This record gives sequence, structure tokens and C-alpha cells, in this order.
Amino acid sequence: MLVMLRPVKALCAALATLCTLAPLHAAPEPENEAKQVADIQQAIPEAIKAFVAPRIMDFPGGITMAVGTPDEISQKHVLQGLNHLHGGWEFEASRHFAVAMRKDPDCLM
Repeated sequence: MLVMLRPVKALCAALATLCTLAPLHAAPEPENEAKQVADIQQAIPEAIKAFVAPRIMDFPGGITMAVGTPDEISQKHVLQGLNHLHGGWEFEASRHFAVAMRKDPDCLM
């Protein structure tokens, strides 16, 4: 269990960093866009990359909040991740956050 928590903590830290820094920078230059995608892929632990994207579940009365992204799927995955974290399912939460990070690197919670 401890082995799986390390990648989850690293992914949550990477997500928090991306979300914190997103409003501080201008839109990426085209040549820097590939580097940004590579950086995001490096932030996602190998154990999480090995799985397919998780399904969106219904959480009646679950956590809802504003997610700063125009991509509806990213919004749903961030909210799913938060609900899973709240329920103690860190590994599932990290899978949802990874999908959101891949779809919109500038996602802001």
C-alpha cells in the first residue's frame, strides 16, 4: 500500500503545482508546447499510465466546485478525483487527475 501512495502523492503534488502556476504564465509558445506535454507525462507515475482512463461515476451529493477549464471531460475527471480522494480512494483519484492533466495541462481548480 505504501508503494502505491508515493506515486499518488507525487501526482497530486504535480497537479497542485500545475493548477497553482497556470494563471501565472502566458499561453505556451508553439515550440514549448511539446516540452509542456512531455513534462506532464513525466509527472504521471508509470503505475497510473499503465491503466486505461477510468469511468465517470455518479456521486449523488458528491463534491462539486468550479474547475477552470473549457473541456467538460477534464472538469468531470477533476471532480471525480476529488470525490475519490474524499472517499479514501487515492489511486482512483490519481487516475482521474492524470486524465484531466493530459486533456488540459492548463486546468485550474
